[in-house]
Amino acid sequence: MTALITGASSGIGKDIAYILANKKYNLVLVARSGNKLNEIKHDLENQFNINVLIVIVDLSLPDAPQIIFDAIKNNNISVNILINNAGYGINEYFKNITFDRENSMLNLLINNQVHLTKLLLIGMIKNNSGYILNVSSTGAFQPTPTYTSYAAAKAFTLSFSLALGVEVKKYNIHVSVLCPGFTKTGFQEASQHKKFNPISKITMMDSKKVAEIAIQKMFKKRSVIIPGAFNKFGAFITRFLPNKKLAKMAFGVVGFNEN
Repeated sequence: MTALITGASSGIGKDIAYILANKKYNLVLVARSGNKLNEIKHDLENQFNINVLIVIVDLSLPDAPQIIFDAIKNNNISVNILINNAGYGINEYFKNITFDRENSMLNLLINNQVHLTKLLLIGMIKNNSGYILNVSSTGAFQPTPTYTSYAAAKAFTLSFSLALGVEVKKYNIHVSVLCPGFTKTGFQEASQHKKFNPISKITMMDSKKVAEIAIQKMFKKRSVIIPGAFNKFGAFITRFLPNKKLAKMAFGVVGFNEN
């Protein structure tokens, strides 16, 4: 049994790798950082006596999914679990972000997630089994100024996962979508997050705990996984408020004063 994890060099992706390795899954780990992946590979193989293939590729590049697929095909690997975890955000006013930078992020979060899923789904259908876990965000539940395109992309992931789950259920394939809130990873640094209010500091969760909940609920075939009571409550109340009000509330939590 083999699981493929994108964004596996740190944070939730790395924690998921260790959880699945402990369950004796062989792994395909994908990220840009070759040094980090090599360290993780050797540690996992030594600790858990499993096989680990690393694929060093920038998942924001258009040909990345095909490179990954070719690597597993050349190594005669059949993927049973796909974890679409790779991603980053940009915490900035939309007008200040260059299109190239925004396009690179959206290509990673939307196009390549869809492409890699499509490529690996063929084998899962053939085997009549599989799990897919797509990592979204609590940002998927409301428009979020200063994370404008990022939150919209995460809303896409939520909708995409729920719809795909209905389509592939007859093939014994289950699709889950993970929607974490603020989590202790490298995300804030990578996105150059500019505002940490008391709420985000108090509710921030450990990435290992988020990963444990994600895998536990995935194997229980939970469609939407929201770690943490505060995050669950936040997602719940979005059902009863207009989108304009939600956008203003989200801006109050993550927004900042422009210099």
